[in-house]
Formats: sequence, C-alpha cells, structure tokens
Amino acid sequence: CSINPVVSIRYYYELRSLPCIEDILAIHPTLPARIHRPYLHKGGRAWTRGQYILEHYRFVQNLPEKYSKFLFPQKSVSLVQFIGKDGENFDI
Repeated sequence: CSINPVVSIRYYYELRSLPCIEDILAIHPTLPARIHRPYLHKGGRAWTRGQYILEHYRFVQNLPEKYSKFLFPQKSVSLVQFIGKDGENFDI
C-alpha cells in the first residue's frame, strides 16, 4: 500500500463499488491486499493486477443468478464426503 498509495486507494474505491463486496470479503478477506502480490501476474503493475481482479468479480457477478449460490455461498458447501482408510470422515 505504501509503495503505490494512489493505485491502492483507487483499487479500494473500485472494490467497494462492487455490488456483492460484503459477500466477497466474507469469503476472501485478504482480497484488498492482492494487488500487491506480484506472483499473481509476473511483471505486471499493481494497477493492472487490480483491474484483473475487479474484472474477474464483475464477470462473476454478471453470470446468471443460478450460479451465484455456488460462487457466493451463504453457508458452507460440501462438494464431496468420504471415509478414509482408518474410518476418518472427510468433507471437502
């Protein structure tokens, strides 16, 4: 944030303008810091990484309503359940 304060502030304002930002932050609480992670886009600038993140969430929010319950679940979603070799229950 201190390296690119203007970029960070612009990104945070745009992030807050997303309609489902509260749901997104509940699932990904570290999302605001992601533009400062260079491994997300090698050689890219913080502003470019921010735009990619924002475009992704705008795309997801524009998908048909039937997908939103999977992308922004209000509770835990179990994808698969199985029993391990020692009788341990696994829930993913």
